[in-house]
Amino acid sequence: TPATMPVTPRISGPLGAIATAAKSLKRATAGFSKKQNPVVAAARAMAAQLTSLAALQESTMVEHSKGQLIAASKAIAEQAKEIAKSAQLVADTCLDKRIKADLPFLCDRVPAISTQLKIMSSVK
Repeated sequence: TPATMPVTPRISGPLGAIATAAKSLKRATAGFSKKQNPVVAAARAMAAQLTSLAALQESTMVEHSKGQLIAASKAIAEQAKEIAKSAQLVADTCLDKRIKADLPFLCDRVPAISTQLKIMSSVK
């Protein structure tokens, strides 16, 4: 990690993984403007949803928090689709050969992960 980027402390357990991912995503997008950058805007929205999801998992699973948990998971899945779509547009116009090759591969994985999240949120 570069000296300018602080390391996010890892929190143990599944809840910790979600909270760590949210903090990491917030840190990764902090240096960019979301104006005219749909990837950053969607990533910031996803970080907020991940933070909500982690907080909901901490709460006791009463009926209203289950509904909120499902809603947050679905919102994250939708943000993932937006990120994948915007990143694919970047890849299509990118001049860097390595990035042009890597972005479509990574974009193809996002809908699969998004679908898994939707399934998991519906089952819980």
